[in-house]
Amino acid sequence: DLGNTWAEAVTLTMDLGTRRLSIHFGKNANEGLTTITVTPSAASDLSLAICEISTLDPASPVAGTNTATGTGTGPTLSLTPASEDSFILGAFTHLGANTTLDAGSGFVNAAETENPASGPPLLLQGIQHLSQAAKTVDGTIGLSVTWGLVAVAFKRWNLYVPSGIVMSGIGGGFTATPTGAMQ
Repeated sequence: DLGNTWAEAVTLTMDLGTRRLSIHFGKNANEGLTTITVTPSAASDLSLAICEISTLDPASPVAGTNTATGTGTGPTLSLTPASEDSFILGAFTHLGANTTLDAGSGFVNAAETENPASGPPLLLQGIQHLSQAAKTVDGTIGLSVTWGLVAVAFKRWNLYVPSGIVMSGIGGGFTATPTGAMQ
């Protein structure tokens, strides 16, 4: 264990409180192989994506958040970061049947799961945003369904990193018991 702790940046509750969509982050996390344990308060189906993003502000990384819900094939929201150089991370889910999920224009798809047998659908996406102007965070769902979308703008720490931001992610559906064991 590397001693990292996680904080909630943004959460959206939908479907009469039975589905939560959240983005958590580890501020100034220690490098190295680590285990992340998720402990739900009740038995639930989970979809989980883990994403590592480099060069974020170690002291105060969150530069803005927003959430939205709607119905249709195009989840969308607007996010205005408080920092001129940020990395925007967005995640969306839906309440419909198995269908396709696609990242929004210019976004990199970091992780995706769309298998109702193993958990709720989830797409995690990111993009570097170099201004304080509003940024549209969006995506595409293959069927017209009720959707939820959350987004966080993270402040960059080192503006002179030539390789830019490195983002990698994994995702999947899990069944979790109240003790947090994942099967």
